[in-house]
Amino acid sequence: MREITVVGAGDMGHGIAEVSAIAGFRVFLVDINEEILKNAVKNIRKSLKKLARKKKIKKDEVKAIEDRIITRTKIDEALNNSEIVFEAVSENQKLKRKIFSEIEKCIPNDSLIASNTSYFSIAELSEGFNHPERFLGMHFFNPVVLMKSLEIIKGKHTSKKTIEKALSIAEKLNKIGIVVKDSPGFVVNRVQMPTQILLCNAVEKGMITPNQIDAAMKNMGLPMGAFEVMDYSGLDVSLHGLEYMSKKLGPEYGPNQWFVDLVQAGKLGKKTGEGIYDWSSGRANIDLTDSTDKIKPIDLMIVQINEGMKVLEEEIVNSYKDIDLLIKNGTGNPMGIFGLLKSIGKEKIIKRCKEFAQMFGLELFKPTKKLREWTN
Repeated sequence: MREITVVGAGDMGHGIAEVSAIAGFRVFLVDINEEILKNAVKNIRKSLKKLARKKKIKKDEVKAIEDRIITRTKIDEALNNSEIVFEAVSENQKLKRKIFSEIEKCIPNDSLIASNTSYFSIAELSEGFNHPERFLGMHFFNPVVLMKSLEIIKGKHTSKKTIEKALSIAEKLNKIGIVVKDSPGFVVNRVQMPTQILLCNAVEKGMITPNQIDAAMKNMGLPMGAFEVMDYSGLDVSLHGLEYMSKKLGPEYGPNQWFVDLVQAGKLGKKTGEGIYDWSSGRANIDLTDSTDKIKPIDLMIVQINEGMKVLEEEIVNSYKDIDLLIKNGTGNPMGIFGLLKSIGKEKIIKRCKEFAQMFGLELFKPTKKLREWTN
């Protein structure tokens, strides 16, 4: 039986382990924390039963899938025959590098090492590797078992053979693998970043409240509001992403003071019981009658379209179709951003981007050359 190892048993790690086991791989799920491993197994079992109820997998397969997942607390107990090792620990470069060093000592010479990083440069993470040609990024989307997108990131030293093998594994895992350039935030997180910047600045300026924009989004039929998602994912996670992007792309991509103050006060979202919202009841209580039209849900798509144009200008992907494929299958947006471009209208997008650039004094909202010249 083919083997895979996943290091890190948090949400992303146990999600990768689950889809790998469903695909027929024997999976070694590694974490130094026994309690996290127990929770991971519990969550995988719960997810598999749910998939069986929805007839996504057969009921009589559940036990066999579970049995293919073996937990370990030490890396060297898990890697002997793994053809790929997925690193899925928290977004901390020092921690990731330490783990890569341990992995490289133990795995066979022809095995791949893939980081599930959301933002970090693959070239930077590969520094110190003896064989950087077998290292790449493979960024899954949460929840892994439902989202089909998989960004496959080619680092400076990643070999063609490594990319080909990664694409083959993606197909085996029933994922849509798209090869992207090594760039901060890659494609999906890069495209979505201006949404968070727009909303946080609008709150800081007193234009809107988090409840108002989230109510507007939920009233349109969206399952969660933008601020609700930030809280759910963890404000500290968002802060790390914003800080990294600001170092690489410029200070305008960084967090504003309102957001920093929340994190410094220990208000990290659902996991601490309070963030942008109070989560003491287990959910964010959003008043759907308190909405706004100062910033509309369509505005969030407008700034994403403009950022998507930058992704094309920088040749991070080959085609706008690749961006929409990743967005549609990784975020739950059924149209993608370029699918919306035609229905919104290029001139309206340009006008609104100019307004946001002036309103907030941020160059990043200015309409790009690619947008102004867009003819598709």
